[in-house]
Amino acid sequence: VSSFRAICAKGAFLQGFLTNITNVKAFLFLTSFIASGLRDDSSAERKWLLVGIIIGQALIGWSLFLWLLQRPILRNAYVKLERPLNGLFGVLLLIIASQMAVAAFQK
Repeated sequence: VSSFRAICAKGAFLQGFLTNITNVKAFLFLTSFIASGLRDDSSAERKWLLVGIIIGQALIGWSLFLWLLQRPILRNAYVKLERPLNGLFGVLLLIIASQMAVAAFQK
């Protein structure tokens, strides 16, 4: 029997935020992504543009994802396919990481 306690929206946001900023995998991925997009001679505008893209993608992408999950048919499909989707995205991230590592060693 699972039990949980209801939390307010602010508490849920804070819990999710803390979980995400302490996620080592996400930190390493974002760090490597940012490093791959910047060079020693990158301008301040390019750096701020990259930060803006990451923040904008996160806000728009996650907002859209959560909005879609509010639809029962999509939520049920997601729950049913959660394991295979997680595996697929894990493989895709490994491919991206491998390509980034190869590119870093070729420089």
